[in-house]
Amino acid sequence: MYAARDERERRSEAAAVEAARREDEHRAGNRGRFEARGLTDADRVDTISKVKAAFEGGQREVMLVSFPSDYCTDGGRRINNRLPGWQDTLPAGARVFLEFWHDALRPGGFGLGARILNFPGGVLGDVGLFVTWPEGRG
Repeated sequence: MYAARDERERRSEAAAVEAARREDEHRAGNRGRFEARGLTDADRVDTISKVKAAFEGGQREVMLVSFPSDYCTDGGRRINNRLPGWQDTLPAGARVFLEFWHDALRPGGFGLGARILNFPGGVLGDVGLFVTWPEGRG
């Protein structure tokens, strides 16, 4: 009976290790796809449409993209603490939105902000990049 119990425990541990390995591979694949992303013309049109709809709906911001904070070079710490230079910590997949904002939205008076969206287990979770605008013209 001891041998059978030990074998069950060994199989259970092996299954847990295999599940963790598959999860790591899945996360690495997601990160790779995010880092390799670019913005197509359709993405740009869609983003402008989202901004317009949010503006017309009386909102003050719209989220462009979200991603895990550990994609940032500092794990999202600058964003969480609202420190200067947070833009420099963004991963390549988010920088395309930063560049789009800079080229297409900033000239129109739109702002860009980032914040941590959640804190799973008390640690920094996902980051959201937001286009913002003032309530009025003045």
